[in-house]
Amino acid sequence: MLEFPNIRWPIYPIDETTPDVSRKAQVENMTMLTHRKTTKALRSYSVNYKIPTSEYIKLRNFFDQVNTAEMFLWTHPETLAKVRVRFADQLHFSASDYGIWNGSIQLQEA
Repeated sequence: MLEFPNIRWPIYPIDETTPDVSRKAQVENMTMLTHRKTTKALRSYSVNYKIPTSEYIKLRNFFDQVNTAEMFLWTHPETLAKVRVRFADQLHFSASDYGIWNGSIQLQEA
C-alpha cells in the first residue's frame, strides 16, 4: 500500500470529524429509538501545512499519482497511528512567501 510522502509535520489546527453513525426515530410517547447504521465511523481530517517548495512538489506529485481514487497510509500527527485514508478533495495551496507554500488537505478514512 502507498504511504503519504515524507514531508514535515502539519501546522495547527488539525481538524478531525467523527460522524454520527446511528439512526434515530422519535415515537408518539416522545421516546427516542436509536441503533447503529454501521460498525465503524469513518473519520475525516483537515490538515494544514506550511512547507518549502521541494516538499510541496513531493506532495503534489503524490496527489497526481493517487488523486481521490486510491487509498494510502497516513500517520496521524498526534496519535502517530497509521490510518488508511484517501484524499477527500483537491489540494488547496498557495505560495505565501518565496519558497514557502501554505495550504490544506482533506483526508477521509477508507
